[in-house]
Amino acid sequence: MFAPLSPILAADDGADAQAQVVLGQFESMTPVLAVIARLAGVAPQARAGLLEQSADLSAVLASLPPERMRFAAEQLETLGMVLQAGLIALENARTTGRFNRATALLLHAEASGLYRDILQDLGRSGHH
Repeated sequence: MFAPLSPILAADDGADAQAQVVLGQFESMTPVLAVIARLAGVAPQARAGLLEQSADLSAVLASLPPERMRFAAEQLETLGMVLQAGLIALENARTTGRFNRATALLLHAEASGLYRDILQDLGRSGHH
């Protein structure tokens, strides 16, 4: 449904490796959030604001200073660890017959909120 963002960024000779890492982190979280949404029984949430478009995200990432890019990468790495731990816990609960949809809903709400916050913060950073 969505084209990968990496080729857009890779075509820009000024894009550095860190921007590609951050872009890859965003790309990898979208399907994970969709899986958690399915487990929670809710529709996946779309990316909010300016960064809804792939080109916008690529442009913002390409314009960030290195320290801001590192901070975004750290935030996304932390969110990735939370998502991984949450999915493991949900799967363990499901396979042992102790699955609780409310737990999945809480994980989805918290993780989606953090994901949106990171995107919105990058949008603000890209315009300063």
